[in-house]
Amino acid sequence: MEHIIASLLREFEQGKMDRRQLIRSLAMAATAASAMGAAPAAANGSSKVRAANINHIGYNAADHIKVRDFYQSFFGMKTVKGSESLKDVCYLQCGAGTYLAIRNNTAFHLPRPTPSIDHMALEVEPWENKNDLTIAGAPTLAAELKRQGVTVVPPGDPSTPKGVKIKDPEGFPVQLVPRHHDALAP
Repeated sequence: MEHIIASLLREFEQGKMDRRQLIRSLAMAATAASAMGAAPAAANGSSKVRAANINHIGYNAADHIKVRDFYQSFFGMKTVKGSESLKDVCYLQCGAGTYLAIRNNTAFHLPRPTPSIDHMALEVEPWENKNDLTIAGAPTLAAELKRQGVTVVPPGDPSTPKGVKIKDPEGFPVQLVPRHHDALAP
């Protein structure tokens, strides 16, 4: 992680990115690093649940089309759904199965600053009933959350319509979905 931050700071100091780009890049790197921080606990056998992949990161923007165009032109990300079929959200593919979900903050009436990283979705294993995206579909996950004292956020929050939502120790929303979950499914 240190080498990533050093590289980003070097690019900023050399004028290759502006302050806003630096902050966004640091936020994305920190989000990914916090997701990977859960892996060692699962690897040493202290947890029965394993984070298998980052499914998507939710990004709130004042102008999601402008942000989409930036990520497409600068990073070559491809819009896989949204903007045309979903006027207030678009999904950009980043890697083999990870998405950047860019949402129009004002359309979703979310009480969060703009721009902001809203949440991340982790694909977890095991998830016994992949057709049931509630906590009832994942009894091993439910037991592990209870064992570790992690509270499930009640359903109904429009920012995470599918899966199970929890908050990490800093209060950051984390959506949990089954492995190989299609973030783009209706």
